[in-house]
Amino acid sequence: MVKINDFYVGFNKQWSVFSPGETVSGYVTFDFGDKIFADQVVAQFYGSARIFWTERELKPPHGVQSVAYSQEKVYFDEKRVLWGEENTQSNEKNLEQVLAQSSSGLRLKNVHIEDDKRPSLQKGQHKMHFEFCVPEFGIPTSYDAKHAAGYIRYYVKASVMEWGQVKHSRKGFFTVVRSLDLNTIPRALGTATQSAERAVSKLNVLCMGSATPGRVSGLLTMQKCGYVPGEQLRISVEVDNQSDRSVKHVQASLMQHTTCYADQPEYKMKSSSFIVASTGMQQKKIVRRQAILFEPILYVPAVVPTFTIDCCMEVSYSVKVEVSFDRRESSPIFIVEIPVVIGTVPVGAHFQSPSLQHRIVSPATPSVAPPSYYENELLLDIRKSISLCTVQAINNPFL
Repeated sequence: MVKINDFYVGFNKQWSVFSPGETVSGYVTFDFGDKIFADQVVAQFYGSARIFWTERELKPPHGVQSVAYSQEKVYFDEKRVLWGEENTQSNEKNLEQVLAQSSSGLRLKNVHIEDDKRPSLQKGQHKMHFEFCVPEFGIPTSYDAKHAAGYIRYYVKASVMEWGQVKHSRKGFFTVVRSLDLNTIPRALGTATQSAERAVSKLNVLCMGSATPGRVSGLLTMQKCGYVPGEQLRISVEVDNQSDRSVKHVQASLMQHTTCYADQPEYKMKSSSFIVASTGMQQKKIVRRQAILFEPILYVPAVVPTFTIDCCMEVSYSVKVEVSFDRRESSPIFIVEIPVVIGTVPVGAHFQSPSLQHRIVSPATPSVAPPSYYENELLLDIRKSISLCTVQAINNPFL
């Protein structure tokens, strides 16, 4: 077997981030330790959205079985020959061709295959260039998350072929980001408020030696609901603790919600949520009969813009504030949540928090700003490649 010293698919654009309608150009480099028999080097330009998950279900009379739910939407699948003849992938093979590609290495008597007549790539380094164009319409943003039951991936796959059979191949992933102008979305520009209140029963306070019921209320205020990666997300949280216990846990989080829809073997959906940024109040606790104003600052990391693919996948975001007496408690006192929109073109509004002179202002825990959007996309591409190799290693039939 020929030793491959190097086989790589690269792109000419820094960070490998493209927009719909943009040209994707790059190169394929490989270094063979010896001459390799091949008649084509083919580049495949591919993009798709895939949904896949499994569930354990009761299927009488067979008992509990694992059921796989899936769906796939292919956005483009284009192939170009980088080296060799265009018509060498014919399915009609003569006896010599069948024997030449036989993995068992069998040879019949009176049949002689002249290697000198077989097309080949010589020993050493080779570099070939490719160029494709991302379709302008109907192409969603790349998406790949461990917690989600689906992904959207784009890649260029280079294959060394002989008589229509793949001998060696490599994939190079690139990112597509579809622009989303927040100024065109009314709810991204407007303010939003959400309140919650819960009465604290006697069971909640008996452990504190008091039988007097109380209440805990909260108000979440946002001056706008549209943000872009790298932007500060400022919110205002008022917590009024009119109970006999101290509130020790107030956490503000930016949540990413993913909903995936499968159409095989039947229509079904699966949702998941993931914290992409969070912070807590610096003040240790809110003592009984006290109200505070909590003004956290979250930095929006390099996440994909909000998008919806009809009957396939939805990615949305929200700001969630969780209030509880103690972090270790399984159920919070209440949760307030406001949907937000993540885009690529920011709005011009600025946050101005209301001043409440009769309340204590609790500063937010300081947070470090994330790297720029494209730096994070580069890390995302690396994680994609690692994730794909892991999935292939366990022979996932879906891929």
